[in-house]
Amino acid sequence: MAENKIEESKNEMTLDLSWKQIDPNLIFRDNYYENNDIKDISGHEQQLTLTRARCVNPTLVNSFLNILRHKSDDIIRQRLNDYEKIVNTGKSGSSEISKLGKCGYFLEKELYPNWEVRRQAIQFCENESIKMEKELENSSKNSDVSSKSVVEARLDPYASRDRQAEENSRYNELNSVKLWIKNNKKIESILKNTANEILRQRCDQNTDYINKFWTFSNNQH
Repeated sequence: MAENKIEESKNEMTLDLSWKQIDPNLIFRDNYYENNDIKDISGHEQQLTLTRARCVNPTLVNSFLNILRHKSDDIIRQRLNDYEKIVNTGKSGSSEISKLGKCGYFLEKELYPNWEVRRQAIQFCENESIKMEKELENSSKNSDVSSKSVVEARLDPYASRDRQAEENSRYNELNSVKLWIKNNKKIESILKNTANEILRQRCDQNTDYINKFWTFSNNQH
């Protein structure tokens, strides 16, 4: 079962996804928890604090998203089989699963909370990219009319060049973040469409599970 906790301040957001398996035999054992920046708390909890710097250099964010994708979209059939096995054998947690059904339980406790955390991570970086763009626009306007810039250019012929280099660097960072957002939105769309097809085969062929997720997401706010 997954519980997502999201703590947000002005310039950072902490994402926390706890994996609490019903049956200890279903615990996933892998080496994803070796990175100290993605903490393994109580055995199976990943936590990451997002900042603008981590959007610009998204190595840790990519690792975090890969963990979440591995724990959900990659194993949908396996997890549904696991829940069916629990109900059939009457193991611990079977009554709770029976109430929602294996599909409903998987969606509410695992897949949708997982998708929501990923959406929040990408949205945070998208919000930061909007702020970065506005800051660059304001900086460009100010430098165009600044008499101080003219004086600096006369006193130091390299000042203008350095300022331009810094601005170019910031634009490169912005473009890099925008590209990352675009690529990850595309990945999420592909994964959701694939999951929707599997769920329609295994659960209810008349349900649009992507639309159902957006209802779930809206109810989280």
